[in-house]
Amino acid sequence: MRLLFFSTPVAPIGSGDGGGVETTLLQLAPALRMRGHETAVIAPEGSRMPEGVPLHVAGGDPPPSAVVLARDISVAAQPTGVLERMWDLARQLAPRFDAIVSLSYDWLSYYLTPFLPVPVLHLVTLPSCIDTVDCAMRGQYLRRPARFAFVSRTQAASFGFVDLKRVRMIPGAVDTDQFHFRASAEPMLCWAARISPEKGLEDAIRVAQAAGLPLHICGKIQDETYWREIRRAVAAEALVYHGFLRHADLREVVGRSAAMLVTPKWVEAFGLNVIEALACGTPVIAYERGGPAEIVEHGRSGFLTPAGDIGAMAQAVKQIGSLRRADARQRAEQFGVACLAERVEAWVKEVCVRAEVCGKAAAC
Repeated sequence: MRLLFFSTPVAPIGSGDGGGVETTLLQLAPALRMRGHETAVIAPEGSRMPEGVPLHVAGGDPPPSAVVLARDISVAAQPTGVLERMWDLARQLAPRFDAIVSLSYDWLSYYLTPFLPVPVLHLVTLPSCIDTVDCAMRGQYLRRPARFAFVSRTQAASFGFVDLKRVRMIPGAVDTDQFHFRASAEPMLCWAARISPEKGLEDAIRVAQAAGLPLHICGKIQDETYWREIRRAVAAEALVYHGFLRHADLREVVGRSAAMLVTPKWVEAFGLNVIEALACGTPVIAYERGGPAEIVEHGRSGFLTPAGDIGAMAQAVKQIGSLRRADARQRAEQFGVACLAERVEAWVKEVCVRAEVCGKAAAC
């Protein structure tokens, strides 16, 4: 098959600001090429992809991330927007491909779906965030639910119109060749995510302080004001900030840690950082909400605690020694890149066959 992937317009691939979408595309496009398919990617200017994966870029003004906007915000096309220019590029390239797979959560991606000459599939990687976007998604989902896939059941359930009995699940993946297993740990905790209020870094700091352990922080600073407020409120020696790390450096920090803390203030759609930690053998202590709650096996690969309960999470830190790090690694191996590629391949084949049989019939 010839597949054209449409990245998030929020930031270039490789910047770290695109979150899990970046990681997924960096894994998926090469993996599908290894399976004999032709893949290419459309992304904002400044993006980077592995050698051998054609990259088509567009410049322009990026939209703000959906996770920082109010639910009732109005949306409109931007004449100089990178999103609009990326879709114009997709329109030009579409005849050379069998399908477009979009990983962008925005109203324009859903609105344009029926106007493209090839099937457009949507791998949704965010929970419900903006009413206008959800409205555009709902219209297309009700017409062609087979063209939508989600990364966790909790995430899919956040969209009230999704039929959970027939929903297609395509969870994220971890490259276990890059995140090596480490059998022992040091007396330290880690936290890895974009540094932004919805990720709840302040809760992880309180847990680390209660447990009497240093907290090692890895991630791109997306909200400078939020980060400055945290640094002012916490003693410098209590935190070790490593910045936005390459996989080789990230696995070193995460692998040395006794546990990773996952403390989101919102419904985390999946949690790639969770399976990356597990791949290192590092147990995960997470709030029992969103995607992480579907990944962590309570009492085996980590612990789940009530959202916002600092005391419960600090108590879980004390119990980390009761877990086997090999069990964490075993859980991560269930989310391999090969499995991700197989699921996407089967999904696209099913949609393309149905489109070929049904032609332009609305029911297909």
